[in-house]
Parts: sequence; structure tokens; C-alpha cells
Amino acid sequence: MKSPMKPKTLTALVCGFVVLIVMLQNTQTVTIHILFWQILLPQILLIFLILLAGLLIGYLLATLKGSSPRYPR
Repeated sequence: MKSPMKPKTLTALVCGFVVLIVMLQNTQTVTIHILFWQILLPQILLIFLILLAGLLIGYLLATLKGSSPRYPR
């Protein structure tokens, strides 16, 4: 008998689906002001880059923290 989908997998799929919907609804071009630069890019690309940066930072923090147990027994 097959086991049901794990909660972590289901949560990841739901979050991914929600992010995809938000990205597809925001396709207009936006202007980003950084110091004295102005960057024009599609908002869908900006959302993707911010999501990618967040995932990378989270991964790096989790790896740098090491594999020490969160709750010692």
C-alpha cells in the first residue's frame, strides 16, 4: 500500500503553486532605483530573483549552522 504524501512535500508543492500564481499575475515592467542607477526589468523576473536569493541565503545559513541537533536528548 502506498503511503500518503509527506506534509513537507505537500507544503512545498502548495507554496510553489502560490508563488507561480503570484509571478504570473505580475508581468508588468518595474523600475528599481539602487543608489544612482535605474534598472528596468519585468516584475516576474524581480520576484524570481528575490525568491532565488532567499532560498540561497536560507540554504547557506542552514549549511553554515552545521548538523548539530536542534534539541539535544
